[in-house]
Amino acid sequence: MTVPVSPAAARPQFFSGRRWDVILVAASGMILLLTLYCLYAGITTVFMHLYYFPIIFLAYRYHGKGVVYSVLLSLVYLAMVVYFQYSQVMELFSAVLRVMSFTGVAAVTAWLSVQLEKEHQELNTTCQFNESIVSNANVWLTVMDSTGKILVWNEAAGDISGYGSDEVLGKNTIWKLLYPDLDYRRKITRTIRTIISEEKIFESFETTIRAKNSEEKIIAWNTRGIADEHGALDPFCGNRD
Repeated sequence: MTVPVSPAAARPQFFSGRRWDVILVAASGMILLLTLYCLYAGITTVFMHLYYFPIIFLAYRYHGKGVVYSVLLSLVYLAMVVYFQYSQVMELFSAVLRVMSFTGVAAVTAWLSVQLEKEHQELNTTCQFNESIVSNANVWLTVMDSTGKILVWNEAAGDISGYGSDEVLGKNTIWKLLYPDLDYRRKITRTIRTIISEEKIFESFETTIRAKNSEEKIIAWNTRGIADEHGALDPFCGNRD
């Protein structure tokens, strides 16, 4: 079975490990220093909104502990306001409200982060289960992109063809080896393209491949296209020569 799919865009990885710690410590330190300077200079607005950045990142990164760290950071802010603005009742009241807001944002962020991680773990488990099924299936299963590049090559495909996954993954040269005759290979490509474009997912066709040991084998293919994450289905081009 061959399943041409459109190439998916690579997803960027966010910060992890010690980079998080360095960034959060640096951001928290800079904001505390800025708070100290502003309060000393009599500035009581704008700067406090910067606290949301380390608070959100702390809660996102450390979850429950991040909420505790956020509360401590907020209390340090409150302590500085009390020290410099102890005679300003409205400023003190506003500072208390901000601390409550900081704590609420941290709690919500931590909860959302936990939910996202659970969904990510469930998705990984499902993907691993599906990969295990494909890898151990007793039928030849192949996934390729619109250029014929092999993305999945299960054990049965290797047993039947004689070519292991290490020889074919990430390449589209296997088709020249399986179908050395150019005209025959082009005919197969046209057939696959027609099946995908007309969505004849239950229609199978037979081809004769040349295995690695030069033995000729007749294979029955069932082919279908799978749309990418945007719902687009690229036409299968295959190996043109």
